[in-house]
Amino acid sequence: MNTTKTNKLYESFPALYRERTMTLAQSQMPWGFQCGDGWFNIVWELSEKLNSLALRDDSVEGSLRVNEVRAEEGQLVVGLTNAAPDARDVVEHAQIKSQFTCELCGHAPSYLRKHPDFYQRVVCGRCMKKGKKRSYNKNLKRRSQSFSFSDVVVEKR
Repeated sequence: MNTTKTNKLYESFPALYRERTMTLAQSQMPWGFQCGDGWFNIVWELSEKLNSLALRDDSVEGSLRVNEVRAEEGQLVVGLTNAAPDARDVVEHAQIKSQFTCELCGHAPSYLRKHPDFYQRVVCGRCMKKGKKRSYNKNLKRRSQSFSFSDVVVEKR
């Protein structure tokens, strides 16, 4: 996720994402949100619901916090600390929603596909076509470049 959206989430929900300042040995949150911009709305709704659940808890130390947000095999993965069953239900709902929402642009319905630039992602048809064009153009540029030295001509493939 880009830094503008990441900072907006951090500023709006500081108590929920307070593990972002910890070391990588303690939490995965310093890596940030490891998913595409298309899932921003899903993560935002998830954060609002989790924040309302966390505000019900009185103690600061034992309250709910997020220690990981990433995409894995076309699904949103959220790691929680001190999670109640209500919080796990909210995360499960967000995971199901992410399975049918494009990770790049947020369009729904989208499907798990092998994207040309990535391994597997939930991508809509438009983003899939953009990715194919982009990778096709990269290959053309690479093939057309040539290097010449004093007595040897090397074509880059």
